[in-house]
Order: sequence, then structure tokens, then C-alpha cells
Amino acid sequence: MVAYPRQPLAQYASELKDEIVVVTKGRRAVAVLVPLKNVDREPLAL
Repeated sequence: MVAYPRQPLAQYASELKDEIVVVTKGRRAVAVLVPLKNVDREPLAL
């Protein structure tokens, strides 16, 4: 758990293996970091 990020979120994301990271604000989930290594990104387009 990281209470206050000391590096950009992109750096944390690049270091992920199979984990996901839930970003919270005041105990409420506001975002998720998911590694996209070896993932087909086309279905993820919004």
C-alpha cells in the first residue's frame, strides 16, 4: 500500500506484473491501474 505516491502513476503501472492497483480518495475507489502487457488494447478503446 502506498499512502502518498512518490513517483508518477505511470511509473507504478510500468512496474506491475499481474497485480492491479486501486487508487482511492478518502477510502473511496476512484481509479484502477491495470498492466497492459500482452493485452489486446483494441477492445479497451472507449
